[in-house]
Amino acid sequence: MTPDRATKWAETRRHGRWTFIWRTGLAWGGTMFGIFFGMQVAQNPGRWLLLLAVNAVIWLFAGFFFGVTVWYTTERSYARHLSKQSATGGGAL
Repeated sequence: MTPDRATKWAETRRHGRWTFIWRTGLAWGGTMFGIFFGMQVAQNPGRWLLLLAVNAVIWLFAGFFFGVTVWYTTERSYARHLSKQSATGGGAL
């Protein structure tokens, strides 16, 4: 992780884990929902309500897990960055 990225991540952390997970997850899941729902409705226009319900559930959960994964992956990278900084005497950031 670069020092600039670490500084940005420190700011993101201040907003909290759940805020990040929901914002990131809903942004990604919402985008995927729109793409897949649109493609499926184009192929099956008579089943739009079923497709809406199924896709909403799938992409809500997928977005949540995406947000969780990104949070913990970035946290691990940030911790490695901090340990490198403290080992070299460079301070926290």
